[in-house]
Amino acid sequence: MNNEENTQAAPHVEYLISTDLDGTLLDHHTYSWAEASPAINLLKEHAIPIVINTSKTREEVIALQQEIELCDPFIVENGSAIFIHANDDRFERRGMVQQGTLLCETLGIARAVITDKLKSLKAETGFKFTSFSEFSVQDIIDHTGLSEAGAQLAQNRAYSEPLIWQDSDENFETFKQAILSAGFKILHGGRFIHILGKTNKGLAAQSLMQRMKYEGQTQMIALGDSGNDLDMLNIASTPVLIKSPAHEFPNCIRADAIKTTAYGPKGWNDTIIDLIF
Repeated sequence: MNNEENTQAAPHVEYLISTDLDGTLLDHHTYSWAEASPAINLLKEHAIPIVINTSKTREEVIALQQEIELCDPFIVENGSAIFIHANDDRFERRGMVQQGTLLCETLGIARAVITDKLKSLKAETGFKFTSFSEFSVQDIIDHTGLSEAGAQLAQNRAYSEPLIWQDSDENFETFKQAILSAGFKILHGGRFIHILGKTNKGLAAQSLMQRMKYEGQTQMIALGDSGNDLDMLNIASTPVLIKSPAHEFPNCIRADAIKTTAYGPKGWNDTIIDLIF
């Protein structure tokens, strides 16, 4: 290698953070993000997008973004839709639909289609399960620990239906095959089983990455703690498994995945700072 090549600067790397919420950026028990504040502030100072990639709803994410003071793109309901703020010129807008001050790309299917199938399946089989559409606000509070306002936002789903399975493992396998045959997908989250269209957090994150206008090297750091994060973790430049107080690490196929020693937002914070700053 000649001297000229030796003196060339290394190519600049642009980062994108794709993060789960519950048990990852948010504490599993308290939903607090306070322990991640130092890393969040550094990412904001360097204009590195913090893309919330969650099973939560659009309304839940908007409320959290306002609390954290984020204006980055976000992905909701396990990859069912991508939202970009209309004034964010870091991302291409082609094919997106305007929804107020947001632009939307839909990858999933309407919740009503899913709930109709679940109702007919329950009537046909007698399987025991309770889906979100059957929950009262108090039921959601009891199962999640959310506030009343938070539970109301969680109930306002557009593309997916969480449920609690209350039947046998054997019957679940029959249920699963019926759901898959109908063209839907099943994901196991931290608290619920999610029924949705044939999309996932990884597909949505890839679609968003393709919209980034930056022409240099872009690396995605993905952080999650549950099985429904695996599609996102498996396609990331750097996958990070966040330690959970509630369950073991999910079975990630990536041998290079980082496993945090600290739980939730503390592990999130320490890893982001170590990787980027």
